[in-house]
Amino acid sequence: MSRPGVVVRAIALVVVGAVIGGPIGAAAALAGLGIARWRGYRAVAGAALLVLIVAAVLTVVEAPATGEAPDYLFDFALDRSLAAEAGRVAGVLALVAVVLAAVRERARSADSGG
Repeated sequence: MSRPGVVVRAIALVVVGAVIGGPIGAAAALAGLGIARWRGYRAVAGAALLVLIVAAVLTVVEAPATGEAPDYLFDFALDRSLAAEAGRVAGVLALVAVVLAAVRERARSADSGG
């Protein structure tokens, strides 16, 4: 991260992660940026998919669906807090992956003159 613009974009991604997911979202954005620096944006997308799978498993394991509650759809996140947080982290990681992929593709098209 030698250019100031890169640092500003990284800070903006962490702030957006915090807006979406609070402190956990900011930590997920930081983790996504770290993974991207280490392995690339595709690894961040893979991590988002993996966390989304964990969220899906936690949805069933944490509180099996009975459908008996009148506010079943609205109480979902309250009844399954781990699954909801995992889904939020997956969303933030997916956002980081999409932004980094767009930045990379834009830089690639600028380099090729198109």
